[in-house]
Amino acid sequence: MANGSALGIQNTTWNGKQGFQRPPKQQLIVDGQNSGVVQSERGLTFVRIDNSGHMVPQDQPKVAYKLQQYLLGQISLKDFTVQDQLSVLPNNVDTSSDAFKDNRTAMTALVEEYDSLHARIALGGPEKARQRHLSRGKMLARDRVGALLDAGSPFLELSTLAGGWDMYGKQEDEVPGGGMITGIGTVSGTQTLVVANDPTVKGGSYYPISVKKHLRAQQIARENRLPCVYLVESGGAALPHQAEVFPDAHHFGRIFAEMAQMSALGIPQISVVHGISVAGGAYVPAMADENIIVRQQGTIFLAGPPLVKAALGEDVDDETLGGGEMHCTQSGVTDHLAIDDAHAIALAREAVANLGRAGGQVAVPGAQAVYDAPLYDPAELHGIVPTNLRQPFDMRDVIARIVDGSRFHEFKKLFGPTMVTGFASIGGQQVGIIANNGILFSALCTKGNQLRTAVQPTANPAGVLSQRDRLHGRHQGGDGRNRQGRRKDGSCCGGTGTCPRSRSSLGAATERVTMA
Repeated sequence: MANGSALGIQNTTWNGKQGFQRPPKQQLIVDGQNSGVVQSERGLTFVRIDNSGHMVPQDQPKVAYKLQQYLLGQISLKDFTVQDQLSVLPNNVDTSSDAFKDNRTAMTALVEEYDSLHARIALGGPEKARQRHLSRGKMLARDRVGALLDAGSPFLELSTLAGGWDMYGKQEDEVPGGGMITGIGTVSGTQTLVVANDPTVKGGSYYPISVKKHLRAQQIARENRLPCVYLVESGGAALPHQAEVFPDAHHFGRIFAEMAQMSALGIPQISVVHGISVAGGAYVPAMADENIIVRQQGTIFLAGPPLVKAALGEDVDDETLGGGEMHCTQSGVTDHLAIDDAHAIALAREAVANLGRAGGQVAVPGAQAVYDAPLYDPAELHGIVPTNLRQPFDMRDVIARIVDGSRFHEFKKLFGPTMVTGFASIGGQQVGIIANNGILFSALCTKGNQLRTAVQPTANPAGVLSQRDRLHGRHQGGDGRNRQGRRKDGSCCGGTGTCPRSRSSLGAATERVTMA
């Protein structure tokens, strides 16, 4: 400590505690191992302790002045900002040492092992299963995820190593990645959680680790209010392990409870059915808010044709039992019929784009909003509505002359054609549209209510277009139409008043809607 006198220090002592302390005079405060500040009769001096234990003065006048104020009792510790406490860290690593070289060699080997395992898991199932999948004209699970995401979007994959490779100890039970892909990426400009079953891994069936991985992804989605897109192709629970997927709080059934609760919280749930979705796999589209299914490829049923044959002696094929056309036209479980995987992904991207702003905030366009005019002259609306009010007309002709660019994303197009529902934008404002296109039957009131459910979380306006819809005869009461009609009439606000439907709420589109 010979150089202490050169700094005017007498009887210098050390304080090994971290941070600033209020010291007596003539004391060296050590902030960390290699730096400190000296207080003496000459004032304050910042010092650095070199390798020989000598103190070398450092020039930090601004911080030194604050510290001097603190030592004099003029300010307290709370007056020190984060920047006051930041400093450039010294380099204490000797890259030429043997220890450093040994550490680098060992860590490099571990990283290479991880990368190799990750690459192996990313392949999915065995080569034979992948080739069989591709031969059917289907996209691999990772290709589906990649097509769903915006170009250049990063993908934060979750639980990549769940299931490892040989978690269950037998080659026939290999479930790389738990048989699914989960992660967060950007879809149509919206941060979205994606869950994709990998049908090349045991037909996309759920092992115990698959359930936990799925639930972990849903937990993250709920906590961060992320819309969920499920790319579904699953055989349900893995039968040899079915007793293990229901033992605790994180059981298979909780997946569907989470979907219902997130939907109630206004967190959209969208599913795309790419292939067979049976048993537990069938509940995902059943619980989703909006569903897309691939024609002649996607199926939804609790029990397949072999079980129907065994239980009832009835011969039925996949398409009749739970195919896309049946669910779009009869059951109403699915809302959009796609021609192939790529088309289904495009429809899913549209569905996410229709969600609007998160958090229930409506993005009302300003006076300078840029939007496309309808492709058809709105003045033609005057000639569309017949003078004979009993004569029906197609409401789509009206919609085409109101919405921007005449673009309309129809919802449940094949289910209940006498009610037209869907999404569009008017004057740059995203809206939901409900229009009766003839007689309204009770089932159609549910269709309108489903659109309200889809629109309400986004707080986007809903436009209602109506023509005569009277129903005479015995059906007007027997099918519960009066009761269901009340559901339809109140569907735009759902009793909450959170979904505006007045013409004035359409902002820049008021003039165009008024013409209708």
